[in-house]
Amino acid sequence: MTTRVSITLTCLVLLLATVGCPNTNADLARFHSTFSRIQQEYNSGLTQVTDREAYLKLQKTRNRRLDELLNDMPDDPKSDAAVILRARVLVNLQRISSAESLLKPLLNRSKTPPEAITVQVLAHMAAQRQHDALKMFRSLKSDITDPTDRHNIWLYFAMVADSADVQRDFARKFVESSDMPAHFSLFRANVYAQLSRLEQMESRFDSAREWLKKAIESARDPAMRASLESESQRMEMLGQPSPRLVAEHWINQRPLTLEGLKGKVVLIDFWAPWCKPCRMVIPDMIRMYKDLKKEGLEIIGLTRLHGYYKDDIQDRGRVEADEELRLITDFVGRNDINYPVAVSREGQSFDTYKISGIPTLVVIDRTGRIATITVGAGHPDSLRRTIESLLEKSL
Repeated sequence: MTTRVSITLTCLVLLLATVGCPNTNADLARFHSTFSRIQQEYNSGLTQVTDREAYLKLQKTRNRRLDELLNDMPDDPKSDAAVILRARVLVNLQRISSAESLLKPLLNRSKTPPEAITVQVLAHMAAQRQHDALKMFRSLKSDITDPTDRHNIWLYFAMVADSADVQRDFARKFVESSDMPAHFSLFRANVYAQLSRLEQMESRFDSAREWLKKAIESARDPAMRASLESESQRMEMLGQPSPRLVAEHWINQRPLTLEGLKGKVVLIDFWAPWCKPCRMVIPDMIRMYKDLKKEGLEIIGLTRLHGYYKDDIQDRGRVEADEELRLITDFVGRNDINYPVAVSREGQSFDTYKISGIPTLVVIDRTGRIATITVGAGHPDSLRRTIESLLEKSL
């Protein structure tokens, strides 16, 4: 009798254990399936997105579903595959430190699973640690087989790497891909435009125009298409005489004219104190002006009155013209800007040069013709190479 009871209790315990402790492999397969379905539906939704509001709504829905999945998964996954999957979900939710804590034991092994390295690369990307991401990506001893991961990484380096050569390499990989997932087609226009700007920096204008044409043709967002068409119009200015510069106020320099600067290489930086990328460019401008002024470089920082004021330390909101001018003057002094800064009341030159975004950097050669126009902060090394090349040329 005792033996029969013991056997019965043992069977009951085993039954309860089976019910209370789900099959690990089956659960992992279910979690993988749910994660894949969430991502596929999100990616499919991306192909239908035409504006920022729709994108944010789609992202909010995906994040809610990922949170639900995360709550369903064990907090302390045991297998490598379970660790990597949970880390993937955390990275997608921008919980980078939690993801990296999970991945650390795997990355410290002598033989690290390649997918763990891939997820760590994605974590570095999400945290904007591009140098760490690139170094780890290059440590992979084989190609990334998952096309979504691969194109995600290519797109990231194409747009944000701090080397023009690295950007160009990854941008070409992206646009020349033969297995691009459908949702990445949304970003084709961005990468084509990036290739166009990289070619402009090297004065390869015919190639730049071809890439920009492809960007316009593939742009699905009307606002982006309009911006690219404006960029195309600006490209028609390349090689043409530079229009007159209009500025009523010169903060730290007597008034200059482009006609009077012929014989020098001139860099015009269209900027504003409230623009963070504009402020990021300033230290590079200061260094370049200090290094190359004697070689024949002139830099002009041109801004305009907007009727409001904001910079890195204050937000004054709406201000009168005289107060805004005073605040800009204070900003120039506080940041030790050593090159001439001019202020336009009406912003005529912003219209003449077809400025659609700032910073926009316009380089004019010694003959007074426009050599390059770059929208965005660009790359200091490429910009400097362009300027040094122009400085080497005589009239």
